[in-house]
Amino acid sequence: MGIEFTITKELASISVTATELAAIGTLVRSQIGSRDFLAQFDPLLVSIAGAYDVVTDLLQPFAALRDAADFNRDFTACHTHYKAVYLKEASRPRLFTEQAFQQYQILKTCRELQTGFPLLKRTFTRLDELIDKWIDNDCWLVMNMDTVFKLLHRLLNEFETMRIKDPDEAWLLYRQAFDGFDPYLAILARHRAVLAAV
Repeated sequence: MGIEFTITKELASISVTATELAAIGTLVRSQIGSRDFLAQFDPLLVSIAGAYDVVTDLLQPFAALRDAADFNRDFTACHTHYKAVYLKEASRPRLFTEQAFQQYQILKTCRELQTGFPLLKRTFTRLDELIDKWIDNDCWLVMNMDTVFKLLHRLLNEFETMRIKDPDEAWLLYRQAFDGFDPYLAILARHRAVLAAV
């Protein structure tokens, strides 16, 4: 399995969690008007969204290289920057998810989560499953992000080596990879706007 495929698969998984979280957030906000509850609920969403921001912040400079001229002019600088920061940045999603888990523990004490109203009961079950599997115990979200960061580092090194030997071939392979990544970056950006709408 190629590096590009694995990165795409991991980005897809990350995007699915953002889609689920945005859907939960939208529904909860539309059904619960309590300012006290939302004052505890919204920061939970914002914390998890911070982890998504790390992904988009690291990948967006590469996605912005839209043609061969951009690639030839800016790839080396983007790559150098990525190499300098990605290990430090890769630890940030765990901090965001740990913060979210702590916020969720407080949120679970709210009476709104004990509702018998079927729509909200189902939505809070979805939130609980998302937090349990993707944020806390299994930490799948952080593992997906970690895989993206590490494999992207390897892929970028390959592109740099290719660029020195054959810039045209390097550009074609680079663009093909990011054409696969772009839809998931767009999903993250779109849902980030929903998660930030507090």
